[in-house]
Amino acid sequence: MTWWDRVLRWEESHRFAVDVTGTLFLLLVGVTASVDIEATSNGRTLATVVTSFLLIAPLAWRRVRPTASAVVVYSVALVQMFLVTPLLVPADLAVLVALYSVTVHGPRWAHRVAILGALLGGLLLPAVLGGLWDPLSAIATVFFIWAVALAVWSFGLVRRSRRETLEALVDRAERLERERDQQAQIATAAERARIAREMHDIVAHSLTVMIAQADGGRYAADADPAAATRALGTIGETGRAALTDMRRLLGVLRAGPPATGGVPVVADPAAPGQAGRAPG
Repeated sequence: MTWWDRVLRWEESHRFAVDVTGTLFLLLVGVTASVDIEATSNGRTLATVVTSFLLIAPLAWRRVRPTASAVVVYSVALVQMFLVTPLLVPADLAVLVALYSVTVHGPRWAHRVAILGALLGGLLLPAVLGGLWDPLSAIATVFFIWAVALAVWSFGLVRRSRRETLEALVDRAERLERERDQQAQIATAAERARIAREMHDIVAHSLTVMIAQADGGRYAADADPAAATRALGTIGETGRAALTDMRRLLGVLRAGPPATGGVPVVADPAAPGQAGRAPG
């Protein structure tokens, strides 16, 4: 992972803190510039300060609460247009930021309503400015605002599509990882069940042979001592073979799962420290 990827991951996990910092910087620049422009036009600096602050401040929640942030920004911009000043001030750029944010991070209906609101605002602005008396200026203003709004909206749609694709890939990777772990657990359980069946078969078969040889040797001890000796030898061989097989199976059970989370590895029964030790 590169340093840029780490920066992006940190920024994604600290959205609100990053947005608050950016909003404070925009407040410092935007409110000051808006007041300077408005002071040179009609001197209504107090109303401009309030509306500029209310336009920029909701951007602190532009990714945490994108819909609510856009609603507040659009509402304040509408109030400013009709009640404070119809002139465009630097703080009005918050409308474009809100449009972009709700397009990338908000629900689909929210960004569709937002672009319609921006287009409607582009129609209302020439009327409020009195530009309808100059049709060419009004048309130019409308098309300029529409072009900027559509460009911001289109860029937001591209970023939204990329974000949704990445989220889908991450979700698919997480589901595949869970399925892999589940398959590994199922395979481990099946292997342990097979080992248990083998151990049962080994113990049952060996004990059956040993019991039969012991009974035969006990009955043949007086009449045929050699047969009794052979029975004892068979019992010993059967017991050693059963002990070896059980040690092999217990080695499988004692061995931890491999790093990939797969089926436990079968331990070598001839490994040092294994031979000659009874299973625990």
